[in-house]
Amino acid sequence: MQVILHADAHSKDVGRLLKTLFKHRASFQERGIALPRPRHYRQLLSATVKALAK
Repeated sequence: MQVILHADAHSKDVGRLLKTLFKHRASFQERGIALPRPRHYRQLLSATVKALAK
């Protein structure tokens, strides 16, 4: 599994970045790329970091 994290978007551009990613969500899914909704990704990142620490 690979995790790509874009951690530095200016606060003005976060909405635009998310809209663009979700606009192309079907293309990501065709390539096996998961794009979790913002309300879920924090939990997923926390679980992933914990798993990697083991």
